[in-house]
Amino acid sequence: MDVAAATFISKVERLKLLKRTGKDTSQAIQSIAEDAAILPDFVINDPQCKPHVQKCIPEELKNASPSELTELRDVLAPQMKYKRRLDTFLELDLLDSIAIHGYILLTKSGEKMYVAEYRRLVEERILALVANHPTIKAIQNGEKIDDWQLLELERTLTKELGEGDLEVTPENLKKVFAHTADSFFGLVRQVLDMAYLPDYKDLVARQFESYVTQHNYNADQIRFLHAVQSVFLQKRHLETADLYDAPALVGFGQDAVERWFTENEVKEVIDFANRLAV
Repeated sequence: MDVAAATFISKVERLKLLKRTGKDTSQAIQSIAEDAAILPDFVINDPQCKPHVQKCIPEELKNASPSELTELRDVLAPQMKYKRRLDTFLELDLLDSIAIHGYILLTKSGEKMYVAEYRRLVEERILALVANHPTIKAIQNGEKIDDWQLLELERTLTKELGEGDLEVTPENLKKVFAHTADSFFGLVRQVLDMAYLPDYKDLVARQFESYVTQHNYNADQIRFLHAVQSVFLQKRHLETADLYDAPALVGFGQDAVERWFTENEVKEVIDFANRLAV
């Protein structure tokens, strides 16, 4: 017996019954939408399946006729055995469970979107963005890439995802993908199964370590710069005033900058840090 297919058929038939009896359909609709959202790309892009997958969003399911639901059931039920296993994300060092219930509120448009549908749209957007990105192509071709190429990829993702209509914020990522990374690298790592992509904080730490190594700093200066690194990661940019006012640096004393760095060294640190900004 194809358990996955039988389960999906049961869900669709239950939805039809709930609609016919005038009862609440929200949970049944959400369950069907979530199943469709984790179908693999070869199913989603199949010409026969694609129209029915696209119909598996709350608004469409709510207004679908019994005959439309029956057709959807017959086409998609055999494909449910290919659903992506949620526990495969454990291999990518993400959380054990992935939130697939509830809504995402897009503040710019005021639109409420089911988490499963939102996740599907974000994954599609990522795939479209990185399909022809030179850094991804280089990785796939086995070419050696440096941190600056990775930074350019992070900037592209930050601009296109963070500023786009989907409002891909860290808060939304945590809810939708159980995403704990502090950058979009972690999201690409999940969607494209590139476990070796670093998080942004790892890249910054590597560059700060290299910067410190290249200079003949004493122990106090090195401790201060490690704290500066933390400030930069919180703000994603650095200004001279941050070296005096940031809470993480106050403990070094108000005159720490003057005691340990020349004016040119301060400018060099600021310029270096902001080269890492995304």
